[in-house]
Amino acid sequence: MTPWLKEQEKDAAAQEKNLSNEVSHLRVKLGSIRSKLESVQSDLKSAQVEVRAQKSRIKKKKHVENKLEKDRNNWAKEAEDLRQMWQIVDEKLSSTRAEIQALQRDLGRVKELAIEEFKTSSDLKILILQESEASY
Repeated sequence: MTPWLKEQEKDAAAQEKNLSNEVSHLRVKLGSIRSKLESVQSDLKSAQVEVRAQKSRIKKKKHVENKLEKDRNNWAKEAEDLRQMWQIVDEKLSSTRAEIQALQRDLGRVKELAIEEFKTSSDLKILILQESEASY
């Protein structure tokens, strides 16, 4: 073997060793990258699950808010209806009280008139009796 050929073999062996080392290094790097990729994919799946959960919570919260708003509106309407009914009842009560007072005044006046009529009637009977006694 010639020295030049030995030199070429030596260079080829060195290049092969360098390439082998580089391939090993790239395989290690590839393994590390795959590991990072799997970690990122796992994180992505976790994030997607969390996003779905957040969307679900938001949807439920919105549903509850809508229901509460509807209930509040219904209660406000019912309160207004009851307030109006109370006002009507209060007005009727005032009117009824006024009527009762008027009837009590009328009743008092009727009693007074009845007493006066009774007195007048009694006085008339006495006069009639006196006249009938006087005529005998």
